[in-house]
Amino acid sequence: MQTPSATKQLGDEHRRVWPLLDDLASIVDSLRSGSADEGSVRRCAEAVRKIEDELDIHLLREEKILFPPLEAFLPRDSGPLAVMLAEHDDLRRDEAKMKELLAAGPGSSAAQLREVALRFVGVLKAHIQKEDNILFPMAEMHLSASDKERIARELPEFTQVG
Repeated sequence: MQTPSATKQLGDEHRRVWPLLDDLASIVDSLRSGSADEGSVRRCAEAVRKIEDELDIHLLREEKILFPPLEAFLPRDSGPLAVMLAEHDDLRRDEAKMKELLAAGPGSSAAQLREVALRFVGVLKAHIQKEDNILFPMAEMHLSASDKERIARELPEFTQVG
């Protein structure tokens, strides 16, 4: 059986995380009143954990396996790669902030949790669209066949965060 292309594999990961983002947005939408009960906090924490399980390894796969060969034609410090890397940092920062707010429990700032979570969802959805519609087509166009094969083979083997 042939290994799916790298962009197909990463795009499939995007499609798995998208409904989790919708779930998180729906959960935090209930925090409009500025307060959170224990059940809301628990549901939100579970949604964040599911996203974290998918996202953390995905970001590392891109940064460690896909992005380095792209640097042959896309500079790391400007343009699409710089934007993707900056957004990865923003996403990690917001993910950490959500976990911090959730760890504080129902008495913490529900309004701040809602704000951070909705920003996270918006940034990640826009990020996914940029990758799917701009970065991945560029990768398919510019990477050599051997790079594409190597990346596609290495992605599923890269399973450790940290």
